[in-house]
Amino acid sequence: MSGSVLRIASLAALCLAGGAQPAGAGTTIKGVFKAVVTVVTPVAMPLQTPIQVKVSAILTGQGGGQSATGVLVVKKTANSQAVTINVPYQWTLPAASPVVRFSIAVTPTLAYPASNSASVSMALPVPANNATTTVAVSTRL
Repeated sequence: MSGSVLRIASLAALCLAGGAQPAGAGTTIKGVFKAVVTVVTPVAMPLQTPIQVKVSAILTGQGGGQSATGVLVVKKTANSQAVTINVPYQWTLPAASPVVRFSIAVTPTLAYPASNSASVSMALPVPANNATTTVAVSTRL
């Protein structure tokens, strides 16, 4: 990853890997979401423009509402660059139908119009305990 890391914030997240079944309600699971975000920027955007990449994962379902977040600010070094954010989680499974709502928001900061932002959202199955779940996404500002 190119760019300057200004801030990383992490809390907690979730997803089902390799066909494994999730543990039962009330069971605590942990793991890591590895978000690999390709950020494509306009040629007109100056190099070194700070770009914020925010990854959120929310466990939904009855009794859900647990979340994990990772934020990274990088500087533009090319018209396309990859940003990787690891978001660890430790969640207690809810009683019914847990799903992970996974979203990524990319926003230039400071000197470039924030109106040129991009976001991606998806539903993911609950991962197995101790899983590292890679989610690759491409965004264009």
